[in-house]
Amino acid sequence: MKTHSKSALGNSADVDSLVVDPGLPTRNKLRVTCSLTRSLLRTLLLAILLSAGYFGYNVVQKNYIHAKDPHRALYQDIRVPYGPEDIVHPLVDTDQTFDIVATVWLRTDPREPATNVTKDGIPVWGDPSALVETAIFTETVFRGLRLPDKNVKAAVKFQVPTEIL
Repeated sequence: MKTHSKSALGNSADVDSLVVDPGLPTRNKLRVTCSLTRSLLRTLLLAILLSAGYFGYNVVQKNYIHAKDPHRALYQDIRVPYGPEDIVHPLVDTDQTFDIVATVWLRTDPREPATNVTKDGIPVWGDPSALVETAIFTETVFRGLRLPDKNVKAAVKFQVPTEIL
């Protein structure tokens, strides 16, 4: 313990009441405990945020895949064995030819008698109060088309019947 002279400290009563070495302050223990608690809370918060980000990413990814391709469940699963009858093929492929037919229909007055009547007196077109439609023009517009054929045009000669107007 260090002693000080009277001239430097004042009177001798003050020198005896001074505590030269009070020991370690208790404040440092509190700081270590708070520092440890803060770092644990930060680590826990970081883990929670990373988990929430991971699950949020998965939800967004699944919704994006479903929005981009909503019928993915209907696709063939290659892990399951299948037979040729289980596979759905397109009706028309790039090499197959097809024709296109144009038909113009005319709606007639339902009060007129139906031209096609069964033996029971019921019109072929359904209820007598329903609209009756008659085909007034039918022609094959395109013959031998294939899917790669694009921008094909045709002229059709058709005269609209004006007597019913």
